[in-house]
Amino acid sequence: MTAAVTRLRSALEALPEPVRDAIEAASAQQGTDGVHESGVSPTDVLTPLVAHLTELHEHGEVPARDLDSGPSRELADRYRRLAVAVQSFTQRITPVRALVPDRALISGDFGAAAQLAAAIDEKMFGKKKRRAAFDAALSDLVVDPSLVAPERVADLAADVARARQEMNDLTDQLNSLLVSSPHFGRGCLDEALPMDLHKEASTLDAIADSIEAQARFARDHAPLREMIARHGVGYSDIAAIREFDQAWVQARAVLDISPERLGRWAGNAPWLSRVRETAPRWADELAAGGGGVARRTAEMMRSLAPLVQVGLDKAVDVLLSGGIDPVETTVALRRGLAEASVSERSAVFGLIGFDPILRDGDVEEFDRAALRIREEAPNALAARLLDARPFRSDRLTGEVAELSRQLNAKRGGLSFRRLMERYGDAVTSATPCLFVSPTSLATFVPADGPLFDLVIFDEASQVTVDQAVGALGRARSAVIVGDSQQMPPSKFGSSSGGSDDDFDIDSDAEVVPADLDSILTECVESGLPRLWLSWHYRSQDERLIAFSNTQYYEGELSSLPSPAGNPMPGSSSDASPVTSIARFPDNGRTERRQGSATASRPDCAPTLSRPRRLSTTSSSG
Repeated sequence: MTAAVTRLRSALEALPEPVRDAIEAASAQQGTDGVHESGVSPTDVLTPLVAHLTELHEHGEVPARDLDSGPSRELADRYRRLAVAVQSFTQRITPVRALVPDRALISGDFGAAAQLAAAIDEKMFGKKKRRAAFDAALSDLVVDPSLVAPERVADLAADVARARQEMNDLTDQLNSLLVSSPHFGRGCLDEALPMDLHKEASTLDAIADSIEAQARFARDHAPLREMIARHGVGYSDIAAIREFDQAWVQARAVLDISPERLGRWAGNAPWLSRVRETAPRWADELAAGGGGVARRTAEMMRSLAPLVQVGLDKAVDVLLSGGIDPVETTVALRRGLAEASVSERSAVFGLIGFDPILRDGDVEEFDRAALRIREEAPNALAARLLDARPFRSDRLTGEVAELSRQLNAKRGGLSFRRLMERYGDAVTSATPCLFVSPTSLATFVPADGPLFDLVIFDEASQVTVDQAVGALGRARSAVIVGDSQQMPPSKFGSSSGGSDDDFDIDSDAEVVPADLDSILTECVESGLPRLWLSWHYRSQDERLIAFSNTQYYEGELSSLPSPAGNPMPGSSSDASPVTSIARFPDNGRTERRQGSATASRPDCAPTLSRPRRLSTTSSSG
């Protein structure tokens, strides 16, 4: 900061006084919003000034009387068009110029030579004399007479006549255009002429550019032009002008200066006047090791930078202008964020102009549609399952027909286990979903029987590992749903697997760790992928789940509160509130689960849409 302020002070002192006056005059101009138009940087003034001084240095100053009467770009375009025409002409007549020298092309009498060529064979006598006269005339017209036979002279004369006519037209255009040019009098057979005409056109463009630039500068920056004429500011001052511009840009970045803040700080005075007054004092304070206004301003702007980064520029401006008491800043910010959030959410969810009658109608329509879906779902699901069967109920053959006869037998039928052993594939194709307990599944479905696509454990916190192993071995994949905050399965009456005394520490046998409380805990500890189910919807009164949510689920459950916190209709309004709940310790905190029905519905839906084999186990049987 010290370097930036010191540089600005030095640049101001080195800046020519007339230039300082011009920038100060521009900085005094007010925009339509009351903000100084050139507040951010004097570049708005200095850039055209530097460009104009450079223009004067490279091309000289155009007198004011010539700003509107100098050569135009149309003249340069005429030079280019004529250069192209001359070059094209010289290329087209190249075959003619290979036979005819330029002097003969300009003034040679090819008509007389053509008459002599035609008269050679007119009479029997005197052919040699006529041929000699023809050869003499032709030798003055072509480079090599042996290349032109008498019968070709007429065609050559026609080519020369056409070229001569076009050449004369181009010569008239050249003389008209180049009447005041050093190129006047050059003919179109001059091969260097097209290039010279292009150069002349470029020179005219540069002159036109200079005239336009100076005319524009005189029109848009009359005070600067007058300053240059009166005080003699020239090309040698450009270095000082650029140094001040760069020093101001650096100071602006260090102090985080915006047009609004600069205008507010300058008040009614031109901002450059204020800078000229304060920059020396700031530099002295910083050089002395003190903070001063400049350092305190920079620190304040850095503290406000996070607000600017998130788009709260108006809040920053209000703070800087004193519109908010600094003590109330936090409260005002929160109030503004709350009001903005309410406005944004109201717009997103259509709450602006909310009509309760229309919304009640939408809710009733949704309820009716949902009721129709629930009534139709059993029929649609049954129809989908029937369509997915590999057989038709009215045309049973093979293994399915044998299974049907066994099921319809009055006596002597096979047990369920024997049916699964013999007709397992037929049973699962007819009923792809089985709802059994883990024990029943292990009892009635053989281990080498049909393999299910998916097994779903509901209330998995109540299923021990040994109970779950049989079901896991009969499926390709598993979904384990449970709540680790529930009481673990009771071990009352179960046999002990032995004590620590049964193991020999020095033995080489592998030590197998004991199973955890439930299959849910075992899976969580094994690091299997987990999905958190956070919505709770079973409590008609939110207070029923509030304690558990706070004490056991770390407040991460999303429950549906009762309207306005009142008890649901039908509940007793004078019921005694719950005053104490005993909290039982959890043996090994594992994954949190709430609402097993939420898990079973979405996870079963994909399988039922492609019914194959599905087993659902429940600890309740």
